[in-house]
Amino acid sequence: MPRGFRLSGGPHRRRGGGGERDQDRRPRRPILSLLRAFWPFIRPYRVTIVIGTGCVLIALLFEKVRPLLMRYLIDRGLTPVLQTGWSEAVYRNALVTCGIAIGGMLVLTATGALLSRVHMFIMHRAGAAMVKDLRVHIYRHLQRLSLNFFESRQTGEIMSRLTADVDAMEHLVTHVSDQVVNNVFNIIVTLGILFVLSWKLGLVALLPVPLLLILMTGFARRIRPTYRAVRDYFGGVTARLQDNIAGIRVIKAF
Repeated sequence: MPRGFRLSGGPHRRRGGGGERDQDRRPRRPILSLLRAFWPFIRPYRVTIVIGTGCVLIALLFEKVRPLLMRYLIDRGLTPVLQTGWSEAVYRNALVTCGIAIGGMLVLTATGALLSRVHMFIMHRAGAAMVKDLRVHIYRHLQRLSLNFFESRQTGEIMSRLTADVDAMEHLVTHVSDQVVNNVFNIIVTLGILFVLSWKLGLVALLPVPLLLILMTGFARRIRPTYRAVRDYFGGVTARLQDNIAGIRVIKAF
């Protein structure tokens, strides 16, 4: 069993004891600690994940090049026409410039769309394989647990960990990690282009960043406990539903 990964833990409670979950009585683990616990399941697919993330980054670079092509089209193709008027040389230059710019944008758009499809296929396939390994591992671990573990926990709570919690981990790997990398790289590339074109414009663009960081930090502190409470409550609902459905034959018999 991977180090740090435990299905059990925390004080035992009575079966069906008002929906209270053992997670409420133990300290929350930091996100980095959780990632280290799940790393053995991610490690076999790290190359695939890196390739999928690379596709996203290349597609992002192509997206950043398109505005530069648009600037090239306006500055080199359309502006001379407006400034000097129509002539054969200006007309040919405008045609060549428009052809290069529009062709380049079409190629970049098509290539970016293809890379996005490849990324989606790779990441979802890796996520599905990782979830399969994780669920097989948890199921095998359940076979080795004592009877006291199953007596002190609701069946629905265990089912919630096998389904909803594992699905959340898959979402973290296949979507959230990509979004974080994509957003960070997007900010770096955008700021780099701004500072190359105009460092003053880059400084102006950075002015709202401290305020945004403060607002994001405050929002995260407020929403994180609420999100965890919703997850715990959802687990309790799943546990009650599983127990009620499992005993429906006895209920209907009486």
